[in-house]
Amino acid sequence: MSEEKPFFNVSACVLIDSEGRFLMAQRPEDKSWSGWWEFPGGKIEEGESPKEAVIRELREELGVELDPESTYPWVTMSYEYPKTDVLLHFYRCFKWSGELRSLEKQAFEWFTQMPTDRDLLPASVEPIEWLSYGDVYLISNFFDSNEGAGVGHGAGQAPRETAFWAKLTAALEAGVRLVQFREPAAAKVLKTEELKRYLDEMREHCHRYGAKVLVNSCHPRAWAEEADGLHLRATDAIEMELEDMPESGLLAVSCHNLADLLYAHELGANFVVLGHVLETASHPDSEPIGWSQFEQWAAESAIPVFAIGGQNADTFREALRHGAHGIAVLRGEITE
Repeated sequence: MSEEKPFFNVSACVLIDSEGRFLMAQRPEDKSWSGWWEFPGGKIEEGESPKEAVIRELREELGVELDPESTYPWVTMSYEYPKTDVLLHFYRCFKWSGELRSLEKQAFEWFTQMPTDRDLLPASVEPIEWLSYGDVYLISNFFDSNEGAGVGHGAGQAPRETAFWAKLTAALEAGVRLVQFREPAAAKVLKTEELKRYLDEMREHCHRYGAKVLVNSCHPRAWAEEADGLHLRATDAIEMELEDMPESGLLAVSCHNLADLLYAHELGANFVVLGHVLETASHPDSEPIGWSQFEQWAAESAIPVFAIGGQNADTFREALRHGAHGIAVLRGEITE
């Protein structure tokens, strides 16, 4: 950040209601960027923590009292405006008391997607895009090399499609908006063209629900270019040259340590998956990083971080408390 420009340390809150809508407010006439829309919040005062600041700001601006237990750290990002540098600590809050009121004579409104008919404060654009990801990243498992629950029991046998499609449909109906096609054991069971057919069918099915499909880098690169994005394994991300990065679509990276996370930022990833956090069947001999380490590393990220490893509906709120955008799920149940 530039030393010549004034620096502001700011907390901002994304209020999310029971319908999944998020609140934005219009900046008052007596402030810079008046008339532009942003997430409510303000400067962190001396001696305040970012969370204390966002609770105070929402009380002063909109007359609501945030529930501290339902106010979760999200992403901390820096933004350089023409005349100022800002460090933004974003929080998401799902529960509050009091009736929303315009205490600073500002307009406010609930939205379900990017409002294209408003002047958005530039630092608000990326967070709105992040909200469109949803908070569960579903990983496919037609073929499960560890458990056999999603695998035919002999070479050449078809996967248990009925169970897979039922699980996928239930997840999409529950609001999942990101799905990863990841089938490393598939080569032992199906020919390449047969597996590609499953990807095409899954992509078509997900698109009916408005969900996006990313293809893991264990599969042909051309498949990701036909889908909605690429998910890089950590080893593939390290070997990736910037000039080889996809020109369009989402980019996600699997991370197992802080170095992986920082390199994902260098590649321009839209989000990362970090873990494994808890014990999981896919890594029976590998020590999980645990929530404390996850939180420390996630706090270094300026993009959303999904927690992976032993995640399900029971761990979801725990993940949010430790700074996760959401959870990545392979075997766990996601509906509460």
